[in-house]
Formats: sequence, C-alpha cells, structure tokens
Amino acid sequence: MDECVTKVNPDDIEWKELKPFTGIFSKKLYENEKTGQVFQLLRYKEGYVEPRHTHHKGGHAIYVIRGAIIDSRTNEIVVPEGHFWFAPKGDVHGPFKNPSGTLVLFITDCSLDFVVIE
Repeated sequence: MDECVTKVNPDDIEWKELKPFTGIFSKKLYENEKTGQVFQLLRYKEGYVEPRHTHHKGGHAIYVIRGAIIDSRTNEIVVPEGHFWFAPKGDVHGPFKNPSGTLVLFITDCSLDFVVIE
C-alpha cells in the first residue's frame, strides 16, 4: 500500500469533546500536520447552539450524514441530511442548532480559527 494512503475505521476512535466547544464531540479521521487540514466526524449534543461566527484563516465543508443544521433564529433547515455545504474564508454564518444526534463530516482547508461575531 502506498505510504501516503490513510485508512481509518471510525469505530476504532473514541468520541472526544471538541474543546472549547462544550456540546460538540469529535472523531478526528485525518490531519495534515503541514497544512492544518482536518477531516473529522462531529456529533452535536442536544441543545448546543453554535454562535454566529467566521473564520479568518480558511474555510470548511460540512456533509450532513444524519440530522440537519438549522438556523436557530428562523428554525429553517440550512443543510438537510445528505447535503453538502462549504463556507469559504471570511464567510459569516450561524447561529446554528442541530437535532440531537446530528452527525456530520467536517473538513477544513487549514488550521481553522473560530471568531465569534456579536
């Protein structure tokens, strides 16, 4: 097998709370130490609301495996189950909430910062 290939069974990884976000749990599948790019599964705790925010360093993609991403102000589904969403660097998004058990594949294009917008 080629040395650059990474194969991971998510069942072999324990869920860890994603600091400093109380209410988001992560299974990191892959991290590129040179670029900071990360592929991870995220699971949201019931009642967690992600604040309105942006990222100055880069963008991220989300693929919703189970559940949905919901605008917490309007209660409208922003990203339904089975859909993909990309937020480029500088995009302001949120606040979001997720039904209990929402599971997403979260991909960053660099080591991501998280800047809350009041």
